[in-house]
Amino acid sequence: MEHLEKLWSLRFGEVLTGGSESLVVEAVRKDGTKTVLKIALSGSADLTMEARVYQLVKGRGYAYLIEHDEPHNSLLLERLGSPLAKKGFSVGEQIAKICTTLNDAWILLGSSNSLTAVL
Repeated sequence: MEHLEKLWSLRFGEVLTGGSESLVVEAVRKDGTKTVLKIALSGSADLTMEARVYQLVKGRGYAYLIEHDEPHNSLLLERLGSPLAKKGFSVGEQIAKICTTLNDAWILLGSSNSLTAVL
């Protein structure tokens, strides 16, 4: 983490809970940008494909990818707001918002984006 702290000029905050294959930590950049640092646990997830998806969608329906350090298997993402479940919406309203987000973020498989189906 020390390497990433220096590389991306970060000041670390709280560790976020709920993940299973990555350490996720709130961070603030030197310029004041609020971010989230995601580091895959050793021997666990490879964040390369996840980074590719973030690059393709450019923040549309997902957090915006600020940086990717492949050798350290880490991502620096824009920090989003609080979880939808904590916003006071009914389950139906939450589902509608999730469906809208998925519709906005949907990308077709094809040669223009190098995405392929994995079965």
